[in-house]
Amino acid sequence: MKYFLHPQAKEELEQTVLFYKKQQAGLEKRFIEAVEDAINRVYRNPMMYRKIDDNVRKCRLLHFPYANIF
Repeated sequence: MKYFLHPQAKEELEQTVLFYKKQQAGLEKRFIEAVEDAINRVYRNPMMYRKIDDNVRKCRLLHFPYANIF
């Protein structure tokens, strides 16, 4: 599966990983797994996610207050 992150999304992801790493040992790994899980869910069935604009949808991460926008 191929995907790309918008440069701002990539920067936010990197900053968030560092934030969770400082909060608790291993929490950054759980966050990365949640991001990857959401990407996989979108890949399998993108149309099941709520539209937030004409051609934009949103998939929330499990257990973290973030979402993948695609």
